[in-house]
Amino acid sequence: MHKARIVVVLALALITPVEAQTVIWTTDPGEAAVLQGAGIVDQILAEQERLRTTPMVHRKVGLRPAAGEEVAVKPGEVIVARLAYQASYIAKPRADFVSTSGIPIRAEGFRVVKMLNNRWCGRGGRCYEDKDRDGDWDGAGQTGGRWVDVPYESMELRKPLEDGDRRELVLLDTGGPVSVEYREWMGASLVTKEACAPAEAVRHSCHGLAVTEVGREGEAIRFLVDIGRQ
Repeated sequence: MHKARIVVVLALALITPVEAQTVIWTTDPGEAAVLQGAGIVDQILAEQERLRTTPMVHRKVGLRPAAGEEVAVKPGEVIVARLAYQASYIAKPRADFVSTSGIPIRAEGFRVVKMLNNRWCGRGGRCYEDKDRDGDWDGAGQTGGRWVDVPYESMELRKPLEDGDRRELVLLDTGGPVSVEYREWMGASLVTKEACAPAEAVRHSCHGLAVTEVGREGEAIRFLVDIGRQ
């Protein structure tokens, strides 16, 4: 349910008896069947619970490895790829703290996940909020009986999407001159394959993907991932 739908439902709740019939537009038949027999208050509570317990996930496109990173690659392996991925977010406190309930919390092993309501929630339903987005959970801890903010650090979890488009550079041969090939995929289908001629002595650049040779490790070559130039 989008924010606009929540606002409409809340407005109806203020002017309409709970038992009144409510029409909610949805493209999901399963959701419609569940909502049909529920009252307005039940619907609001169910939506709040969904937002509180559903991890926030985004579809993004990026480099793997990222620009500025180095990678050692053997013949036949992918050097760098621009691919679609699914991103979710986890966080942990920067240091041990005492909760507002007086319970000591150890930073080591403590993890929470960012939910659709922008709160960071963990097991047991406990959630933390950073309304001003300053890197602290607002009033999540206490010192000397006074509530204090708790600094945290967040991490983005990335999972490649198997059905997403993908562009990559592959190392083919290291026996003589280094040979690199550009490949383009649509889902599981290879649609483009071409030799990637060196842009410079040790730099290979094709279709916005670029890498620079920085050394050898046995039969592997170490590359620095660069931002490509068309």
